Amino acid sequence: MGVLAPRNWLSTDSPSGTDLLVAALALLVVVQNLLLPSSLAWLWAAVGFVAFAVAMGPVAASSFGERVGSWFRGIGVEGRLLAIVAVAAAVWLVTEVVEGVFTPLHSLGTGGLLAVVVFVALRTVYARIAG
Repeated sequence: MGVLAPRNWLSTDSPSGTDLLVAALALLVVVQNLLLPSSLAWLWAAVGFVAFAVAMGPVAASSFGERVGSWFRGIGVEGRLLAIVAVAAAVWLVTEVVEGVFTPLHSLGTGGLLAVVVFVALRTVYARIAG
């Protein structure tokens, strides 16, 4: 079963404080976005959820995912912050320039953030059961 087996991508270590903080902030954004359902396209939210879940689980456990993770950790905190800001700025720019992409991108992001919350919750439960 390789990288698809949850034991290969769910750590027996409990999530760090940073992981829990990110999940809490993501949950706040998801709840806020769910309170404004007129700006969500549920199909795009589902696509975002699945894409992020696959990327954080099986893909991250693959050799490609490990290389990307190693590179991302290797660029340091400042580099990671710069990369995140650059992606956020690019998304913002696209939503300002290209007509009609706000709802799909907003929905993809909401689904992705929900996947982060679920993934951290799963890691917490798995660490307690397996550890």
